[in-house]
Amino acid sequence: MAIISKHWALPDWQSVAARAGMNRARTSGGWDDYKQWVYAEGYALVEPRLNSTTLEYRDDLILPTSFTQPRAVSYFAATLGAEIDQRINDYFQQGQDLKGFLLDSWGSQAVEQILRWWDRVLRRAYGKGTIRFSPGYKGLEITANGKILERFLDLPEVVADSQTGIMLPRKSCVALIGWE
Repeated sequence: MAIISKHWALPDWQSVAARAGMNRARTSGGWDDYKQWVYAEGYALVEPRLNSTTLEYRDDLILPTSFTQPRAVSYFAATLGAEIDQRINDYFQQGQDLKGFLLDSWGSQAVEQILRWWDRVLRRAYGKGTIRFSPGYKGLEITANGKILERFLDLPEVVADSQTGIMLPRKSCVALIGWE
């Protein structure tokens, strides 16, 4: 497991706004204070962690149905930690829904930003591969989150419900890439 720089978790504002359901016109005026707030708040709260392993192909790997026996597979997971989840919950419980919603959107995009960064690192190391997959898409059941975490990754602060695949902390994600 690696603690990574918060820098790699900083999402761009347009992706945060899009996740929050705001179109370009809604983000162009009057949002500067919220934009500055959500970046300061999110940056202060996150403790990004990443774990990754690359394994040569073998029969016990967990793969999407679209994979056709790759040479190797990289499994990786990232989390922002539990503190941002708690703050999001606090805002909603206090009736500060806009702050809760913006911080939730920022956190989701921050995890995605880490995965994008690590995707680029892996592609430089391993070359041509599949698209990045996460459980719940393209023939890989969401319940694979827990199985991948248990079998292939050392990220003890992240757990997945065996029935639903939902992870805690919520701002966490599992992904994989197959290598040709």
